[in-house]
Amino acid sequence: MYTSQFQTLVDVIRERSNISDRGIRFIESDKNETVVSYRQLFEEAQGYLGYLQHLGIKPKQEIVFQIQENKSFVVAFWACILGGMIPVPVSIGEDDDHKLKVWRIWNILNHPFLIASEKVLDKIKKYAAEHDLQDFHHQLNEKSDVIQDQTYDYPASFYEPDADELAFIQFS
Repeated sequence: MYTSQFQTLVDVIRERSNISDRGIRFIESDKNETVVSYRQLFEEAQGYLGYLQHLGIKPKQEIVFQIQENKSFVVAFWACILGGMIPVPVSIGEDDDHKLKVWRIWNILNHPFLIASEKVLDKIKKYAAEHDLQDFHHQLNEKSDVIQDQTYDYPASFYEPDADELAFIQFS
């Protein structure tokens, strides 16, 4: 298989969705590792995409990631790509500088939505409340969601991107 046969990340993910005997190994600790087939990841991403669409998220909308769990991150990333949403992963940290970075990135984006692990979202909201960022705090209450370690079962609509369309944004 050669990368020249693919025009978009959607093409790659769809092609991988047919593979059930290979996948990604997630290592959470010394004693906890899980292998998830590409087919299973695709199915989970499809269900999560349907959930995001159920929340009202549209193609070309930026989705800021603050997700600690590796598998949830991959499922959400694939879901966004398949739905034409633009993932914006931002590194997670405990200090205020990381939370300030999320706020700064949020303000650069056109129509951001945040998906986060529960503890991380709580800390960002607390930071916003304590640092006189009421607009940000209010927006987070309206435009964020906690990603759960569960199977989402919502019907999804796939997006067909052009080859030169923006797929994701990575801030340094």
